This record gives sequence, structure tokens and C-alpha cells, in this order.
Amino acid sequence: MVTKIGEMRDMISCLAIYNGGAKPKQKQRNLSFIEQMDVI
Repeated sequence: MVTKIGEMRDMISCLAIYNGGAKPKQKQRNLSFIEQMDVI
């Protein structure tokens, strides 16, 4: 059986979330142009 590294990481992540050992990442919201200029 041969799997790609990315597929292995996805399977491990899904298993960890399923077993309750990890929480899924919250999606980052996109900053508006004005907010981006405030950061700089």
C-alpha cells in the first residue's frame, strides 16, 4: 500500500478529531483592504 504524505496527514488529522484529541481549526476571516492597511 502506497499513500502520499499529504493523504497520511489528512487521515491522521481526521482520526485525531474523531477521537476527540484535537479540535478543527477555525477558518480565518478575510481582512478588508482598510484592515490590512491598519496592520502595516
